[in-house]
Amino acid sequence: MLRILEQPDLPSLPSSASTNPSGIIELNMDFDEKAFLDILRLLQEKPELREALRQVLLTKAILNLPAQMEELIQTVREGQIQIQQLTQIVREG
Repeated sequence: MLRILEQPDLPSLPSSASTNPSGIIELNMDFDEKAFLDILRLLQEKPELREALRQVLLTKAILNLPAQMEELIQTVREGQIQIQQLTQIVREG
């Protein structure tokens, strides 16, 4: 059985899918290697499905990491500039 949180922007699910009272979609299906490879192919071909899966699987903290890394990189760059400026002042002083 495959279970995922209900997402309003996901494509329609097959008739074998049902939503339980907790808002979790339950899909009864036999899962084999072919099905897995088909899912991988779909995820490669359809960025919107890949993004929907990311939103379900990854926590908000993980999803926010790229923005946090950019902020950290900018802070380090600014710190390096300040160190260079201070070093220049000390050499001149």
